[in-house]
Amino acid sequence: MVRHAKDMFVAVAHGDKDKVLALVSKYGKELLDVHEPTKGTVPLHFAVIAGKLSMAKLLIKLGCDINATSSTGDSALHLAVMKDKEKIAKLLIVKGIDVHLENSAGKTAFQLLKLKRKAAAKKKGAPTNRERKAKLGGGEVDIGSGSASGDGDNAIGKAGRAGGNSLDDESSDSDSGDGEDDEFAAALRERFLSQSRTGRRMSVRRQGSDDLHVRGTTAMATDDDEAEVAPGPYEAPYPVVSSDDQPTPSIKRLRAKLAGRVRQFAESSQPRVSDAPKVILSILLPSGSRKKIAVPCDYTGQELMDVFASKINLAVNDMFELVVLNTKTGRIQDFIDADRTIEDHELKPSDLISFRTKFFKMPATPDPVILNLLYLQTRNDVTSGQLAVSEPLAVNLAALTLQITHGKFDPKVHNLGFLDESALDDLLPRHLVSRYALSLWQDRMFVAWARNDQELTGDELVQQYLARAREAPAFGGTHFDARGPGSVPASIAVVEDGVLIRHKGEPYTFFSLFRRTPGSDENELKSWRWDAEQVLFDVVEPASGEGASLLSYAVVGGADAARELVELISGYYILLVFGDAVPTRPMLMLDDLPVPSEPLPMRTVMQLPQPRALDYAAPSRLALLLETYVEECAKAGTAPLASVLAPIHAALDAGTPLTLLNMGAPQADSSLHATAQIAATEAARKAELGLVARGGGAGPSGGKAGGKDSEACAFWAPNQVLALATALRKTRKVEGLPVDDVMVSTVSFAQSRFGESKACLGAVERVLSEVGDAFRVEKMDLSECALTTEKQWIVVCAALRHTAPLTELVVSGNAMPAKSMLELVRTFKAGVHANQVFAAAACSLGDEHVVHLGKRLYNNASTLTALDLSGNKITDFGLEKGILVNMGRNTGLRSLAFSRNNVTSKGVRALLALVEEKRTLTSILLSNCHISAKECGVFSARLSINSVQVLALAGNSLGKGVATFAPHLTKASGLTELDLSDVSLEKHGIAALVETLPTVRNLRTLSLADNGISTKDGVPLVGAIGASRSLVTVDLSGNSFKKDFAEALGSALAASTSLRSLSLASNKLGGEGAAAIGRALAANGLALTDLSLAGNKIGSGVDALAEGLTSNSTLISLSLANNSISGDHFMEVVTALEANTGLRHVDMTGNQRFTPAQIDTIIEPRDISCEIYVSFAS
Repeated sequence: MVRHAKDMFVAVAHGDKDKVLALVSKYGKELLDVHEPTKGTVPLHFAVIAGKLSMAKLLIKLGCDINATSSTGDSALHLAVMKDKEKIAKLLIVKGIDVHLENSAGKTAFQLLKLKRKAAAKKKGAPTNRERKAKLGGGEVDIGSGSASGDGDNAIGKAGRAGGNSLDDESSDSDSGDGEDDEFAAALRERFLSQSRTGRRMSVRRQGSDDLHVRGTTAMATDDDEAEVAPGPYEAPYPVVSSDDQPTPSIKRLRAKLAGRVRQFAESSQPRVSDAPKVILSILLPSGSRKKIAVPCDYTGQELMDVFASKINLAVNDMFELVVLNTKTGRIQDFIDADRTIEDHELKPSDLISFRTKFFKMPATPDPVILNLLYLQTRNDVTSGQLAVSEPLAVNLAALTLQITHGKFDPKVHNLGFLDESALDDLLPRHLVSRYALSLWQDRMFVAWARNDQELTGDELVQQYLARAREAPAFGGTHFDARGPGSVPASIAVVEDGVLIRHKGEPYTFFSLFRRTPGSDENELKSWRWDAEQVLFDVVEPASGEGASLLSYAVVGGADAARELVELISGYYILLVFGDAVPTRPMLMLDDLPVPSEPLPMRTVMQLPQPRALDYAAPSRLALLLETYVEECAKAGTAPLASVLAPIHAALDAGTPLTLLNMGAPQADSSLHATAQIAATEAARKAELGLVARGGGAGPSGGKAGGKDSEACAFWAPNQVLALATALRKTRKVEGLPVDDVMVSTVSFAQSRFGESKACLGAVERVLSEVGDAFRVEKMDLSECALTTEKQWIVVCAALRHTAPLTELVVSGNAMPAKSMLELVRTFKAGVHANQVFAAAACSLGDEHVVHLGKRLYNNASTLTALDLSGNKITDFGLEKGILVNMGRNTGLRSLAFSRNNVTSKGVRALLALVEEKRTLTSILLSNCHISAKECGVFSARLSINSVQVLALAGNSLGKGVATFAPHLTKASGLTELDLSDVSLEKHGIAALVETLPTVRNLRTLSLADNGISTKDGVPLVGAIGASRSLVTVDLSGNSFKKDFAEALGSALAASTSLRSLSLASNKLGGEGAAAIGRALAANGLALTDLSLAGNKIGSGVDALAEGLTSNSTLISLSLANNSISGDHFMEVVTALEANTGLRHVDMTGNQRFTPAQIDTIIEPRDISCEIYVSFAS
């Protein structure tokens, strides 16, 4: 026995989760599945026997084998049934335990439950279902044995019982004497049926003559599965072709020719008696699981089909054939002929046999079993690569598969780590799996899963999967590998309305069996035949102008495969003529067809074929761009750029146009992510994305990121961007695409620091040239790109000349020489560029720069509406000569940001005089501009005339001046944002705000941070904030609020109907203040969704806050950073998050430090649906 196994069993039996976590963390996960030496039980069995529900949850979460069995073959579900542990049994069912597992007595858990119910029923004196049926005189037939009882009833459903443990065995009887299951029995029964994919059963009964009758039942229609529908006569196998059913002579002859085969099929539905030795064969069920069945070796392929069909309750099996699958690739290895025996086929127990539609046609009336078989086949074709699908279609189909398999999307369960690498092979085409990392695939699939309709039933989801799969040109096709003229590899797909042929590297060419529109230029398939391994097609291609031609292909697989291909085409054509009433005249005389050697599905009404889209090679320009970019990256020996892929994937998966090319920092858009993650720092998050922050580490190209001599910049290597430029050029040249969904209007290189590398700078020039020539670029972000020299700016300006209209340009965070500003201004051409927004904050701009820039403001024709020159070195001279003089003549400027420059009070007064005069200004950002209380009168005037929308005065010594203009806020109906951070706010100003805020109409954002406001002044202030009906975001960080403020805050939060975001960071709330806030959160029903309590020395007080979180469902984001929270109290928060259903982001950085292994041990076993940010130990 594994070392420490005894400790593990004792800990499980006593429900000691901490001990279990410690043992698994220290000694490995092998302890989860260790077997006790005497009875062979595992820890999960101990948890079941001891009735420890939470322990069972933990073990399953940690990854134990849920299907492990004891030495007597009992699974955890067997034990739960025997010990009456219904809650644990329900958990096991939800977590996907195999309900078909049999113990050494040959009993499943469901059978054990039935025995318990029957025993209980006998005690009450009620007859069991079997006793009731015995009175009706039922009988059974063993496959190939000939023994029968009753009146000779040989129904298919009963014939299937011979193999034991059939679907009919375990799902027909009610579980209790009174015919009603309890909740547990119902749950087990539902899971059994859902795993079995049971549906409609139909059997053929002979009643003393050659007349055949149909009898059908629905598996879940009644408690008694043997309820019989009134029998009806067997109808003719052919639907009418015309209203009076007077077919042409050729059709009459074909009817006569096929009649014997159809009747022969109907009679062969009954198992034949055989004394031949039996062979065990493995069948792939509609649920995707496998089942072993013993059948006589002299059974023909048709008889084997009948037996297998009865096992899965397949009513009409003439649509299908049996094939042998390659267990590694999922592709067809061999076809099982209807007339040849199992022995002739040399079938072995190791062979995997599957149903495959001989004729893939959608029934007009969906049958659950048929639909599941079609789904299983289509899914196998997609994952094996036989059915070519685009990448976004593959993602959406994978999402539907996840929903079919696992139910509704649940972020608490379906989070990071839910899928492993092996799972992708069952979800995506195998050639796509290696294209991206598991985390990227998982995130895309989970986003699509979350977007799906979560209320659809299993059968509805299967139908939706098949409907989406129809977007693939060869949907429903039987695929044959072949070689054309010159031994060129080719793929031939036989579909319900024709043949698709594709040569390697080319799109499909479709040849139709009928004309949808008379006189159209559709390609026609005039005739088809086979000669040894060759198939010959007589075709007409009107578009090529060549008229009729003969195509010849050698089919891989020899003569048998060639014959199969030709017979498929014939069968589909006959079905079109007979079953679907083709609206145009048939193109062939039916007498000339090579008639199929197997029965045709003429008893099922089919849907008419739908027109096919043949544009898989490039379903849209965006899909083509993605494919080309990936190919170009592969040629360059580099990975695709993550920040480029993110918006492309988001657009493809959502079906929207691509508007953003991002070659800068990856965007942290949580709306695009459905997975839960644990992150430590920003650097750690970049590492998870395969990125490295500037300054060192392995970059995406394998070199060093950062540094003057490095070829890579902060987020990418030159080859990654050059590959994108090449892909853009190639994609742009392709004409005639059905959808043009590449509409790039925004380009971002933000924070990429490409200026540090000459090679990166050249790559940027190349890609901007391609983008500018192809699209109308409106927005360009070049912030923090390490542009410092005139040469660098010359290259950038040359590239910008390609882009137009360029209404928004951001170059903030670079160092710009004066001549470079002049070069930039010259770049913009009148009538071509229409700059409306220009941001050059923190660019080391001086007076000379501003004078050059002022030329853009000089006359009324200027298009500039927003200017940001914050954080530069502009003096009074530059302000007056470069900005004020020119701005006075301009009537279009709406927004001015001039914070943190080197102006004196003289310059400020001149600026404020212009602000008072220029009533067009709606956004005024003048933080840290040496504005004093005496200058506040100008703002009173501007607020009174109701033209300001954004006013930022942070960092100025306003003091009492706030009391001067605060009363005018009531008149400023247009004001939406007010920043009064660090303005030396005093009691008179606070009192004015307290009186004004409840009556302000449209103010949505207010910042009063870093004003040192006391608790005494803060209590009435927070009351006014709560009384406001417009405030959405409030920043009160950096003040001196204590416990009493927190008590008042609770009342304010309860009163507020609009407040969504509140920051109380860096105050003095302490543990008692946190407890008061916890009580407020516990009340629930609050509007608040975002709360920051960082830096408040909460410590152990977080326990009371955590208690409030357990009942709160409105809060989405919470920051508890830098609060001296130790490990034990961290665990209280984690425990609360298990009960919380609303939180998505919790910041716990700057508290207890953990190793990655420790945090995994704490978080992984718990059902937590939010991202938790922690600090990792170095």
